[in-house]
Amino acid sequence: MDAFCILFTDTYDSKENKLNELSGKRTLASIPFGARFRLIDFMLSSLVGASVHNIGIITKSKYGSLMDHLGWGKDWDLDRKNGGLKILTPFATTDFSYNDNQFEILKSVHGYIDSMLPEYCVVANANMVANINFNEMFARHIESGADISVLCTKRLPTDSDTELTLDEASKVTKAIIHTTSKNEETYIAEDVFIMEKSLLYALIDHGVSYGWRTFKKDVIAKKFAELNINAYEHKGYFKIIDSPEVYLSANLDMLNREIRQDIFRTSQPILTRTKDSVPTKYGDNAHVSNCYVADGCVIDGEIENSIIFRNVKIAKGAKISNSVIMQNSVIEKDASLECVIIDKNVKISENKEIRGVKTLPVVVNKGKTV
Repeated sequence: MDAFCILFTDTYDSKENKLNELSGKRTLASIPFGARFRLIDFMLSSLVGASVHNIGIITKSKYGSLMDHLGWGKDWDLDRKNGGLKILTPFATTDFSYNDNQFEILKSVHGYIDSMLPEYCVVANANMVANINFNEMFARHIESGADISVLCTKRLPTDSDTELTLDEASKVTKAIIHTTSKNEETYIAEDVFIMEKSLLYALIDHGVSYGWRTFKKDVIAKKFAELNINAYEHKGYFKIIDSPEVYLSANLDMLNREIRQDIFRTSQPILTRTKDSVPTKYGDNAHVSNCYVADGCVIDGEIENSIIFRNVKIAKGAKISNSVIMQNSVIEKDASLECVIIDKNVKISENKEIRGVKTLPVVVNKGKTV
């Protein structure tokens, strides 16, 4: 696929991010997921699987964790002399504020876009869990002669989603922004777009002039009658991680064998930073049922339907269900957790009981002692 990519690590619509507890000290894209990954791994792996090896990652703040994870891009085959992975910090040479939108941010990194030789560009967000076939999406884009191809999924719309009406050739004939949810599945535009670099330039200039904020709401919803916009339906697993309840449910979805096979299929593997650690040790009192447990843990309690990251310690008598426990956390004796998201380096003291529900999980911030 002869294209480069501009990848956003944060959302620029406040309604689309309710993950402040997990993204307070890191970008959305660097939130840990599935016991060993970060959210950005899914989009990077999908792009690399389609031979897109020029990827500019736009991150405006709190990017220490992201840069530590990515390094020079070696684990994704992006450590190259020409092209490869490039971290872009917008506003370094402009007067734009840090509250500005996607179009002003793209304007501020025009030097990177200028330097790219490929004719086509992918613009996408990185807070998605999916394994996207970009080769097929790109082929459909060329075949259709579209100005823009937008990834879409068929699901129940929620507040602020952009609903698409398509003709037989998958051309967008109507696009509306939802203000309320409804109980009927429909085609929804997601934050993945393919277009020519020349069109991207034109949209950036127009967007800055008219105060546009996002591609979905200001290009797809406003320009579908003027531009030839084609939709490519992703039929596999797809989740936008934008709230604690979605984060929890998406992690627990990884316990489903069919979903795991769809996401982690060997023809296009999901790559991540490699870390060497010792195997997990299970004590005499350990009882583990339907869990995903990473290396380096010490388990002597009971865990069920949960995701356990590296180097977690769970003491005798502790009971954990339907929860996510991130790296280096300690769950002490006789603690009880249900529907809880534990960030990194957290300590849950003896006999503590924390209970949420799947639609409203409890989040314990990084480094806290409870």
